[in-house]
Amino acid sequence: MRLTLIAICGDNALMDAKTFHDTYGRERCEQVAKAAKSQLGYFLQIAYGHRRPSPDLAQRLVKASGNKLDFVALLTQKKARKKKVAA
Repeated sequence: MRLTLIAICGDNALMDAKTFHDTYGRERCEQVAKAAKSQLGYFLQIAYGHRRPSPDLAQRLVKASGNKLDFVALLTQKKARKKKVAA
């Protein structure tokens, strides 16, 4: 089971990159990545825990997402575990 880091701040929910992708979809993730001067592929590597952004990129991603992404969650994203398929 994968735990999702979400902090509730008033009406705003801060989320990790995987939750952001699951919530807003590929197109919005691409917009955020481009606005942060990055690429969708790198954003997805962050979301699935294969890469960690620099603090500078994490800050740009947070800003580009309209403060929906959580800075700390981006820097500490764990590798997403694959779901087991019943045989």
